[in-house]
Amino acid sequence: MESPSGCLLHGQNPGVRNVRLWLGIVAPVMVGGAVVNVSMAEPSVNPLKQSISLLLDGPAGRLLRLALIMGGALLILYGWGLSRVHVQLLVAKSQAVSGVGLMITGFFMQHGLAPLHGIRIPSPWGYLTGIGTLHILGATIFYLALVMSAIFAAQGMGVKGAQWYSMATAIAMLGLLAVFIVTAATHGPSGLFERLVGMIALAWELWLATTAMTHQRHS
Repeated sequence: MESPSGCLLHGQNPGVRNVRLWLGIVAPVMVGGAVVNVSMAEPSVNPLKQSISLLLDGPAGRLLRLALIMGGALLILYGWGLSRVHVQLLVAKSQAVSGVGLMITGFFMQHGLAPLHGIRIPSPWGYLTGIGTLHILGATIFYLALVMSAIFAAQGMGVKGAQWYSMATAIAMLGLLAVFIVTAATHGPSGLFERLVGMIALAWELWLATTAMTHQRHS
């Protein structure tokens, strides 16, 4: 049944949809928890000045890599589930794309690998190998897809307060990402701004998933 606001679609078992929507909570919590745990295990990585990606290079980095890959896969499934309950299919598609980006960041490390065929690509984070560039590409896809999901959600979720929160999220993430890149290039507190972006992204994912589940129950 369609909700009074016109946001929700019908045509699938509510229990199945609910499981898929729960993946939108499990994935970000799992990745966020892995970042915290690996950060505690790798005190040599300065959270104020160094990127989260550096955590992948340490002995505990395998846990984070696994969380990124699994979290990305769950976000893809979540996007599929979200497409079954939400009129704004672009929101669901953006979530699935963010999952692809997250998986790429897990498969390809930014540092610690020899250059491929002598490739050394300049970036705000120093010279990157070909594989390191794929890691940055995955992170870029992930964050921009989340920004786009917030922008699309602001255009028609039909939920009270959704428009201002979605746009505020998109603007905050874009602004902090820009500051993150600038501070990385100038050797400033880039790690701080990257982690702030991550916190906003976590809050956004939790809000979107819980909102979708709430409206599904009322549909």
